[in-house]
Amino acid sequence: MIIDFHTHLGFAVTKADSNETSILSSLKDNNITKVVVFPTKTIEGYEVMNNQVIKFAEQNPEIIPFIRLTPESNCIPKKAVGVKIHPLADEWSINDFKDLMPRLKGLIVLFHSDKHLIREFKPLIKEFPDIKFVAAHGSRTKAHLEAYKECPNLYYDTSIKMSPYSMKVFTSIDEKRVLFGSDHPFSTQKIELMRVKLNPYINDRVKNLILGLNAQELLNKKQ
Repeated sequence: MIIDFHTHLGFAVTKADSNETSILSSLKDNNITKVVVFPTKTIEGYEVMNNQVIKFAEQNPEIIPFIRLTPESNCIPKKAVGVKIHPLADEWSINDFKDLMPRLKGLIVLFHSDKHLIREFKPLIKEFPDIKFVAAHGSRTKAHLEAYKECPNLYYDTSIKMSPYSMKVFTSIDEKRVLFGSDHPFSTQKIELMRVKLNPYINDRVKNLILGLNAQELLNKKQ
């Protein structure tokens, strides 16, 4: 089982294009079982794209629908499994994020992270222990490691920034909270899979946890 916990749908401002056909084709080509999908950055608001993601999931059981919100958004479709928050691209402040939290119970919260953001949002993650948070692009900075140790409800996805050695470090702390992510179309599932599959620092059992079993357990907890 392979579950990709980080893919985008839509045409990005960086000219990277991801549509329904390309997502399904990449899943088939790379033998991926399921994939988390959410809208890419848009200047037109996310309501239309959120509904498109929900419809995409209704028509294809491989798709796990996450919506994307801005601080001004007020519509959370009932069929959403999770929410993607990008504090930088969509201009979220820590207070905006905190105000949103009561509305997100029962959903998985995936958010863009760097060492500054993870430090800023760590108190919020601690304040809501019943919500599962996934920090995108986990990397082996002091701030990321401290948050991972202190917050049992915090997961990391491997997309783009998590090096093979960082996977070893994080899984030595808790092997159940690292999730495979590709960040398609900004990277490719083939490239990101190889970084896990060819990782010389972890064994096959841990690789299987990262590639899909951890995500499956997290999604089952949500349900």
